[in-house]
Amino acid sequence: MRPTILFVLFALLLFALPRPAAAGHEIRFGTLAPDDTPWSEVLMDFKTKVEADSGGEITVKVFLNGALGDERAMLQKMRYNQLTGGGFSTGGISTVVPELQILELPFLFRDDAEADFVMDEVIRPELEAAMEAKGLKLFVWAVNGWLDFGGPKPIRTLADLQSCKVVMQESQVQLAMYAALGVSATPLPIPEILGGLQTGMVNAYSGSPVFSTAAQWFAHTEAWVDSNHIYQPAAVVFNKSFWDSLEPALQTLISGYAAQLQKDARSAVRGLDDELLVGFAENGIAVSAWTAEERAAFRHAAWPSHQAMVANGAFPQALLDKVYAALEKRRAGK
Repeated sequence: MRPTILFVLFALLLFALPRPAAAGHEIRFGTLAPDDTPWSEVLMDFKTKVEADSGGEITVKVFLNGALGDERAMLQKMRYNQLTGGGFSTGGISTVVPELQILELPFLFRDDAEADFVMDEVIRPELEAAMEAKGLKLFVWAVNGWLDFGGPKPIRTLADLQSCKVVMQESQVQLAMYAALGVSATPLPIPEILGGLQTGMVNAYSGSPVFSTAAQWFAHTEAWVDSNHIYQPAAVVFNKSFWDSLEPALQTLISGYAAQLQKDARSAVRGLDDELLVGFAENGIAVSAWTAEERAAFRHAAWPSHQAMVANGAFPQALLDKVYAALEKRRAGK
């Protein structure tokens, strides 16, 4: 048989053999959220739906409880494409995108509705653009919750807080707030805060009831003040280069889950505080709330931190003015 004929027959045989399926995409999500928490449940539900509806083209791995490091470390892994996304507090993402700290200014919002209004309708385009400039794609806004004060005694005055050994999340906005309140707070990565509380290195903190329960901080807390001094959002984000590498059909498929994921991520956390605070009291924690006068005193003392954040370049004055104006108009309309 001539060599040319042998070559043609061999080629035909190769084309007739079954071909391996095209390589799929793997979404690798990191988060500090422990297992069996509202945040982990929402992400695992997202995983189940995406894997089923993509027909196996997409697999999702979720690394919970800071298994891949703190938020700063996970965001660094995203930069080098070792993670494709994750669920983070805005405080964590702000180490890369400082503009997000505008959402965590102390005493900025009065309730959940105001926070949603500003995030969804007022400055989302500006914050999305800021994230994309740093290689992140905002998928949905979620919730960490309202931050309260936990400590060795009820924190009802500035002097009470100043006498404590306060630990803070590693973020400029919290540093600015504590500086305005006359408090020298110790910044620690979130996974290290529990150890600090256990050893007595620190004894007071700002935390949401949900996360403080999940992280076991409440077990080292004598008193809790329902202060709601900072609203802290969370966000599910993708590595933008990974997102851009997906076929348009897969982007459309995943985007189709965004609205429900955002709704679930908010509703899963909100409404839990009252129940958790009852549990705190049952565990011997002295639970109280500020009076209007106590709140006013803290608000007055903390308010200069807003301008401090503009001064240090976290976000422009024009963006802050836009938020102030939108809130003022909304409140006047009520």
